Amino acid sequence: MNIADAFEFQAFYHPTSLAVCVPGSNYGPVSYGRLRAFANAIGRRCLGAGIKANDVIAIWTRDPVLHLAAILALKRIGAVSLSTGQAALPDEFTIDAVITDMPDAILGCEKVLRADWGWMTGDNGPIPRYDAPGRYETAAARIVLTSATTGDPKGIALTQEMLVRRMHACDGIFGDIVPTCARIFLDIGLTTSWGYLWAMKILARGGAVFFRGTDPAETLQAFGLYNVQCMIGSPASAGEFVGYYESSPDFICPFETMLSSGGMLSAALSERVRQRMCTHLIATYAATEITPLASAPAHRIVGTKGAVGYIAPWIGAEIVDEADRSLPAGEQGRVRFRGHTCVSGYVGAPRNAEGVFKDGWFYPGDLGTITPERLLIIAGREKAVINVGGNKVNPETIETVLQSYPGVAHAGAFCRASASGIDEVWAVVAGAADVDIEGLRAYCAQNLPALFVPVHIVKVADIPRNDMGRIMRSGLAGIAPSLG
Repeated sequence: MNIADAFEFQAFYHPTSLAVCVPGSNYGPVSYGRLRAFANAIGRRCLGAGIKANDVIAIWTRDPVLHLAAILALKRIGAVSLSTGQAALPDEFTIDAVITDMPDAILGCEKVLRADWGWMTGDNGPIPRYDAPGRYETAAARIVLTSATTGDPKGIALTQEMLVRRMHACDGIFGDIVPTCARIFLDIGLTTSWGYLWAMKILARGGAVFFRGTDPAETLQAFGLYNVQCMIGSPASAGEFVGYYESSPDFICPFETMLSSGGMLSAALSERVRQRMCTHLIATYAATEITPLASAPAHRIVGTKGAVGYIAPWIGAEIVDEADRSLPAGEQGRVRFRGHTCVSGYVGAPRNAEGVFKDGWFYPGDLGTITPERLLIIAGREKAVINVGGNKVNPETIETVLQSYPGVAHAGAFCRASASGIDEVWAVVAGAADVDIEGLRAYCAQNLPALFVPVHIVKVADIPRNDMGRIMRSGLAGIAPSLG
C-alpha cells in the first residue's frame, strides 16, 4: 500500500473533514479535500519541473501545510522525499532536487525549486499514481536524516512496508488510548522520523494533525475548540506547554494522553504535567533507525534514574561488553537492538558509521542496563554527543561557531538540566575579558539551529584539557556555576 493511497481514500470518503490545523495561520483549518488539492497542485509543478519516480527530493520549509502537501505529492509521483532543516545537504547520496520556500542558498544540490503560495493553487486535478511491482517491500519511499551516534547527518531509507510496520508497532506499544485518538497535536518536526511517522499515520486513518501556531494562546484555544485528544512531543515541549497552562488557569487542557520522546522525563516535570495537563503521560524511547523501542506510563518509571521504558516484546535487546559478549540482567554495558522495525544500514557510505549496524544488530551508542522485567535504563552516551529533545549534535559544531566570534579563544559546550529537568545547551568560553556575551548568543543564533544555541554562556579563566590538548568534557559543568 502506498500511504498516499490511504490519504486519497480518506479525502474521497470525507473531503470536508479536518486534516490539518495550524492555529493562527493564513490557511485556517485545512480539510482533506483541500489538502488533496494542494498536493495535486504541487505534484503538477513537480512533474512540470521534470521530477520523476525514484528521484530523491529534499523539502526545506517551516510551513507544515506546504510540507505535508509536498510529501503527499511526491508519494503520488513515486519520488523519494527527504525533509531537512538546513541548507547543507549530506554528500553521501544524490539529491536530485530541493523544494523550498526559504531564501537561503542550497548547498549540495544544483536543482532548486523555489516554492510559494502559488504552488498550491492552479490546476489541482488528480495526478497520475505511480506504482511498480516490488516497490512496496524493496524501494525507498522516504529518506530520514539522523545525526546517529556521532552527530554527523546520516540517512536511513524507509520502504512503504517498513513505514506500515512502524505504524502498526505504535498501536501495540502505547496502550489502549493512543490508537483511538483521532485529533493529535504533533510538536515534533516533520524532518524527524517520529514526526513524519505520526503525521502519515494520522492522515492515513482520517484523523486530524495539529501543529503549534505562533501565538501560544491561539494554540491552546484550538486544543479546546477542536477537543484535541493527544500531544506528541519532547520533554522540552511538554515543559513549555505546561508552563503556558500554569500561567493561564482559565484554559482547560483536553488531552486524554501525552507521549514524551527524545529525552529523559524528570520526576518534577512529570508531576507538573500530570497535575495540570493530562494524567495519562507516557514516556517513550525511540531511535530513527528502529522505532518504537520502549515505553511506560511516566509515573511508573520516574523514580528510577535513567529509566526510559519497557522494551517492546517484538524488539530484541541486549547489553553487551566491548567484545559484544552478552552481559547479565542489571549489568551495565553497550545497548543493542534488532527487530522487524529496524533498518539494515545507512544510505550511501557515511563517515563515522562503522559498528552502528553489525550482524543484524543496531548499536545506538548508549550505555545502559536492562532489568529482568525488560525495563531499559540509560546511563549515558558512549560518545560526547549533545542531545536536546532527541536532536543530536557534536559539541565541536557549537564550539567552532563560538570560537569564530571575536575575542573567544577557547570554548566548551555541554548539556545541563534546567530546574524543570529539561536538558539545555550551555557553553563556557575563555578569551578576552570584554567578550560581549549577548552579542555572542546572537551570533550563535545566526549560525546554529535554534535548539543548539546555548541558553547560557559563561566566561571562565580556562577550559580543562588533558595531556593531548583535548577538552575534558566531564569537567565542563563543574567550572560553570549554576544560575538561579
